[in-house]
Amino acid sequence: MGILDLKHFFGEIRHGTMFQALEDFYATGLIHWNAPETTEFRCTVPKGTVFIISGDFSSLAWVIRCIPRNREEFEKAHVPKSDRDAEKYAGYSFLFTRPTIKKKLKAV
Repeated sequence: MGILDLKHFFGEIRHGTMFQALEDFYATGLIHWNAPETTEFRCTVPKGTVFIISGDFSSLAWVIRCIPRNREEFEKAHVPKSDRDAEKYAGYSFLFTRPTIKKKLKAV
């Protein structure tokens, strides 16, 4: 598939679009800090988790940023407490590739 075919394969994804996990899957989340760094955490995303796309992404974007709709509940269950309690903790998000979205999530 050539680069010109990607637009038809992927389409644009807009801010607020929601996707639901079709199955449990292993993911790496990003931890954001009020500092010039980002770290990560690993978790199993439960089947049924709904993600909200955070930002507008062109049809050529390979990675899409999103957050769980139940952000606070998910955070308490999956983001390490030591990170959440840190003074410079600024939140978390996930970056999913288009193939991950296509295989593991469905639009809702």
